This record gives sequence, structure tokens and C-alpha cells, in this order.
Amino acid sequence: MTQIICLANSWKHGERCIAGINKDTKKWIRPLCSSNQEAGIPSNLRQIETREPALLDILEIPLENNCSDIGIAPENMIIAPGKWQRIGQAPPTDLLDFCQYNENILHNCHKYVTVPFLQSLPFPERRTLELVYATKISVKCIHKGEGTKWKGSLLTSTAVLR
Repeated sequence: MTQIICLANSWKHGERCIAGINKDTKKWIRPLCSSNQEAGIPSNLRQIETREPALLDILEIPLENNCSDIGIAPENMIIAPGKWQRIGQAPPTDLLDFCQYNENILHNCHKYVTVPFLQSLPFPERRTLELVYATKISVKCIHKGEGTKWKGSLLTSTAVLR
């Protein structure tokens, strides 16, 4: 069983995509189904006593050990047979140890990272998930009316603030 602090539970192809950080290794983990790695995780696998994994839940998930290269993301791991368990809740202050204090989010200053760029990096250096310590957040409306659009900005710190 692998323990993670749940930091993501989003929609993916009608199911859910769960991800979190392993407290011991400080690495991200994204559990995937072996039958369809592009699909989300069905409710019969991910729900614990009919409840969805929630932000900051500490989960124990059965994962296969031989998942060295599933796609381009090093955090992808195949779910092994067994039940998921919720063993506690992490306090938000525990997350400071897992924050990235890089100048750029996910390798660069652009809105996205391309697949060829990720493939050019050594496998252990690839990041497709990141927890960032933001020192300032701003959101502004850039177009009102039908199809209102918003733009958000984060100011990050390269210094560890504790």
C-alpha cells in the first residue's frame, strides 16, 4: 500500500482523476487503471465507504511496484487489486514541505509544456504536477458578456518561506 496526501480529484472522461504526494518520497503519484490508462478511475475503485477522496485526505492505495514508464509522466502508477483506505487528514501546514520554489511553474513561463519538451527531459526530471507556493494571486476579467473570460496570475517565490 502506498500513502498519499490527496491534492487533486478532478473530472476525467466521466470519471475522476486522483493525484497526491507520497509523504515519504515527496513525489507525486497519479493512480491509473491498467485496463484504460487514459480514462479516469471508476467510483467502485476510488470511493471509500461511498465517499470521494477529498483534498488533504491521507489515502492508502494499492499500487503496482513495476510502473517505471507509463506514458510521459513519472507520477503515473497502475492500481493493484485491493481496497483504498482513508487513514487521516493532513494539516495544510504539512504541505509547505512539498511546495516547489522554482522561478517557473512546470518547467517554463508559458501556459503549457509540450509533449516533445517533456520527452526531451530525463524521465526523473519530468514534472506534470506541481505544488507551488504563491506569494500573490490576482484574477481579472478580460472580457465581459457572453463568454466572460478571466485571467489569473501567480507570483511565486524562489526562496523557501517558512
